[in-house]
Amino acid sequence: MRFMEQTVIPTYAGPEPGSPTQVHAIIAELRRLYPEAMCSLNFSNPLELMVATQLSAQCTDERVNIVTARLFKKYRSVEDYASASQEELEQDIRSTGFYRNKARNLRSACQRILSEYHGEVPCTMEGLLSLAGWHVKRPMWYWGMPLGS
Repeated sequence: MRFMEQTVIPTYAGPEPGSPTQVHAIIAELRRLYPEAMCSLNFSNPLELMVATQLSAQCTDERVNIVTARLFKKYRSVEDYASASQEELEQDIRSTGFYRNKARNLRSACQRILSEYHGEVPCTMEGLLSLAGWHVKRPMWYWGMPLGS
């Protein structure tokens, strides 16, 4: 009679899965492995990155950059997005597709940033996930972008 060999599965001993420590370790390893990797979205601050990230859903980065070139001149602050009319913001982002949902989510996210985060884009997973239109994939990607901090 032949016995099957038992396979020993190594026990994970790293940081708690999903913790900021693990996220930072993964990002550090990715940066080590891919030092030349660059974000193709144009942005100069956390708000612009948040907006560009929202607009990138089901849209090419090239199209997002065309739209944000005008958008970032018109809307310079969280207050600008939060107080924009739904219809006007829809027209400003129309060519990115799904513009009604994106406009609603951007306005809602910026209103929450004003009311809950003192006008600053949150820098935690919990904070980003509390914003309209955000899910786990976006904050992970967002954290991987250099923001000068």
